[in-house]
Amino acid sequence: MTRRDTSQEIDEAAAAWVARLDRGPLTDDERGALDAWLDGDVRRQGAFARANAVMARLDSAYPTLEAAYSLRGSAMLRRRLIGGGLAAGFAGVVLVGARSWSAPLVLKSSKGEVRRVPLPDGSNVTLNTASLVKVRYTSRSRDVQLLSGEALFNVAPDPQRPFLVRAGEVSLAGQSGSFVVRKDEQGPVRVLVQGGHVEMTCKGAAAPRLVAANTAAVVPDGDLGGREAPHPVRLDADEVSRRLSWQDGLLSFNGETLAQAADEFARYSSTRIIVDDPTLAAETLTGLYASSDPGGFARDVAVSLGARTVSTADGVHILR
Repeated sequence: MTRRDTSQEIDEAAAAWVARLDRGPLTDDERGALDAWLDGDVRRQGAFARANAVMARLDSAYPTLEAAYSLRGSAMLRRRLIGGGLAAGFAGVVLVGARSWSAPLVLKSSKGEVRRVPLPDGSNVTLNTASLVKVRYTSRSRDVQLLSGEALFNVAPDPQRPFLVRAGEVSLAGQSGSFVVRKDEQGPVRVLVQGGHVEMTCKGAAAPRLVAANTAAVVPDGDLGGREAPHPVRLDADEVSRRLSWQDGLLSFNGETLAQAADEFARYSSTRIIVDDPTLAAETLTGLYASSDPGGFARDVAVSLGARTVSTADGVHILR
């Protein structure tokens, strides 16, 4: 008979995984190992969520900790404190100077990283590249603020506490379901609902708008000044999957221009794709590409368009 891990062993493993994630993005092998570990026992998912919450609280106290301990030992110290926080409960976190549970958790991903984070209520958030999210749970509400980037929210049902996501001047409220919100530095807020439905409230809109499953909406930046909120556009299942391909490190294009594709790759990599010829930039594309390989994309597209690539210090040029 297969031996079942004890709760202490699960908590220790969860602390080790969260400490590893704190050091930087996982390799493909590590990501596979983490996914397999989480799928192996439902108790591990709860322990992992608690460890992430403990880590978020340690972040507010970490500068003080580094002042007291050498940098060489700080990573091990954080792992021990995470484990200690899991063993003692959230009250133990207060001992190292973190704030109460109602204080926000700050979740972020680096450029090119896709990061999935379980939340303590059973929900989870998947951060796309270069994204920043604040999460604040209280006894009455689950409040999330998307400060920048893009995130997929899989919401666990809780009739007593609505799940509210704010992005710029747009708010989305729901009790359960799955939806994506994207907020670029300058530009509209983009909403895609995969499952369930959300109520979308826009600043200055005449009334809220219900956004159902398999629909998307684009909300202009700023006050709508009494106008109606944008009508959601119906999408088929294939289009929804295509728009979510970033979860697997892929970018899917279906009629986008080369200029738009270059802008999208710029979200994931510091290697710029440069197209100076307006005619070439207006060429449309269809295909699936690795978001981490802008150079490979540029070479493939150049071949298909009868163009060529030149690599310089400022990026990869596509030209005829």
